[in-house]
Amino acid sequence: MKTRIDYTPAALRDLDEIWFYLAREADIETADRFTRQLTLACEKITTSPRGYRFRPELASDLRSYPHKRYVVFYYVVTHGITIARILHSARDIDTLFDD
Repeated sequence: MKTRIDYTPAALRDLDEIWFYLAREADIETADRFTRQLTLACEKITTSPRGYRFRPELASDLRSYPHKRYVVFYYVVTHGITIARILHSARDIDTLFDD
């Protein structure tokens, strides 16, 4: 059975924002290619979900996986993983998880 990947509304917004930024700054093909790479990175996490960095300083049970200059934040759940956020590493990540 394939491991399930769920995305929070915030993570889906992050993907949309990344796509729109790249489409505006580069082109649509670059935006499509990079957001596809991000979703493939999320799939890679499912092969060893507990094998990546534990981030309790941000949220209980949160883990992270780096992909180029972005970081995928996720939770391991019974059926697979839940992607919480996908953020550029230069952002003030601590404040984004204060909520």
